[in-house]
Amino acid sequence: GSSKKSKKVISLSEQSAVRYQVSLAAEHLRRPAGVEGDERVPFKPDDWQRKLLDIVDSGNSALIVAPTASGKTFIAYYVMEMCLRANDT
Repeated sequence: GSSKKSKKVISLSEQSAVRYQVSLAAEHLRRPAGVEGDERVPFKPDDWQRKLLDIVDSGNSALIVAPTASGKTFIAYYVMEMCLRANDT
């Protein structure tokens, strides 16, 4: 005999994709917030942000892939400011 599992189909008209993800996968969506301040930025950076600041300060490059609203742009402003100050002679 065939023992196929029935799948629950959720219509997105009933529930948005975001609500669906939050209701079924919230533990995978959590993002740990920074706990220690850093004199380079006016907020408590996450671990990946702190590592990125260290990479930038050492003169190296990095490619960052992170979700929307995770703090990439603010770190990019830090990098732009560093470049402008270094070339302001």
